[in-house]
Amino acid sequence: MNILFVEDDLELSKNAVIQLEQHGNVVRPVFDLESARAVMADPDEKIQMVISDHQLPDGLGVPFVIEMKGLYSQCLFIVVSGCLNSRDIVALDQHEIAYYHKPLLYGKIIDEYRRKHALKAPVPVVEEVVEQVEDIEELPVSAAEPKTEAPQAKLRKKWFGLFGG
Repeated sequence: MNILFVEDDLELSKNAVIQLEQHGNVVRPVFDLESARAVMADPDEKIQMVISDHQLPDGLGVPFVIEMKGLYSQCLFIVVSGCLNSRDIVALDQHEIAYYHKPLLYGKIIDEYRRKHALKAPVPVVEEVVEQVEDIEELPVSAAEPKTEAPQAKLRKKWFGLFGG
């Protein structure tokens, strides 16, 4: 995943980048909102996720991620801060933007976010498999292939076929 990481604390940024890269991500660290906006506007960057601190030298992360979500709806957004107030949390909840409190391990954020989005992934339609099994049951059965085993074998083969196996 291509991640834009917005954090003004240099040491924290270095540690977070290491954690995120260890989980197989490509991380583009920046230290202020001006640089973050420039990265987001660059089509060559192909950013898929933005993780932003809230208090930055040139503004606040919460309004920034809300603005960016409006412009780049295909991107995932997360705010990580030790100083979110109740208004910030309400705004993030209203815009369905995840938030976490510092200190934390950034790799865990990625794992959790992947699990949440994997659960929302489309599920293959199984009705077609059932219809095909019903058609198989109507076919003549040879002596070497008992009728009770044929539908289960075909169902198993087709089911794994749905998942590329």
